Amino acid sequence: MARSKSPPAAFASASWTSCEYRDVVSRSQPPNQQVEKLSNDTQATIVFLCNAENEIGRGRPNLSACDIVANVLIVGPRALQIFFAAAMFVLVGPSHGALSIGQRYAVKFSDVDGRAISTADGYVTVLVLTTKEDLGHARAVGDNIPDYCLGNEKYRMITVLRLTKRRTQLGRAVAMMLMRRRVDEAAKRLQVRYDEKKISRPARGDVYCVADFDGAITAELGTQPDEIRFHVFIFGPDGELLQQWGNVPSAEELAAALK
Repeated sequence: MARSKSPPAAFASASWTSCEYRDVVSRSQPPNQQVEKLSNDTQATIVFLCNAENEIGRGRPNLSACDIVANVLIVGPRALQIFFAAAMFVLVGPSHGALSIGQRYAVKFSDVDGRAISTADGYVTVLVLTTKEDLGHARAVGDNIPDYCLGNEKYRMITVLRLTKRRTQLGRAVAMMLMRRRVDEAAKRLQVRYDEKKISRPARGDVYCVADFDGAITAELGTQPDEIRFHVFIFGPDGELLQQWGNVPSAEELAAALK
């Protein structure tokens, strides 16, 4: 359920001067030459973008300012507008895409108790991505977890709570305190199931809750903060995505995926 991201540096002023100069010269040329020149410049832009995309595919996501300026110098005024829009997309790169079943993802984070967690650290993980408004759905997923997973050290459930409002450091501290209280309440409900199954271990240690304040975890899980409010993932011990749902899976669906 599991990528940099800085825009290119400012273009050199010499590039702008050269482009303006080329614009003046082009006006003195016959109409046919103007059309031909625009076509050539547009082709140069396309060639540059293709080369940039190839470099990214080879693991070189950052092109130098020299590469950018050198190509801007040969681009005409109209083609320059196309260049700016397309080059920004290529250089910045696309956002995280949806996770694919069968692929491995090692998403790392810490829960409200400070425990370091990864989706590829040896457990079968049921991960619920939710917002405050859908916490009831997250609880329903927990209720549908098969009994053989309870108290079993091979399995765990993690709730990632997306907090969409911006908060100060003090606000985040208060939110973490409130989340720990919710975890305590959830542990009491889980302890009832443990006692019924005669599982002799405290349920509190088996409840994991993670706060996603800035949307970074949400992005690593293949979604954007304003796209999906609720999602359920199942990761294998090595981080392989075994199954996922955009709603609350039934007890039968969970049992089949957790075998």
